[in-house]
Amino acid sequence: MNERFIDLETRIAFMEEAIDGLNRALANQQKDMAKMAGDISRLGALIRELNPSPVDSLGREPPPPHY
Repeated sequence: MNERFIDLETRIAFMEEAIDGLNRALANQQKDMAKMAGDISRLGALIRELNPSPVDSLGREPPPPHY
């Protein structure tokens, strides 16, 4: 009976360590994703600044010669 408890305690210790490792990995991934979301936002703003609207740029072009 005592051997079973030791085995269970050992298994629980390994599982707790695995869960802690997974929690750390998840926290790191969440930080990375938040940084990437900010980067994407900044890139989107930069793209909009460089080319405000594809429709606007089309409106500035002269009509084709056949009109």
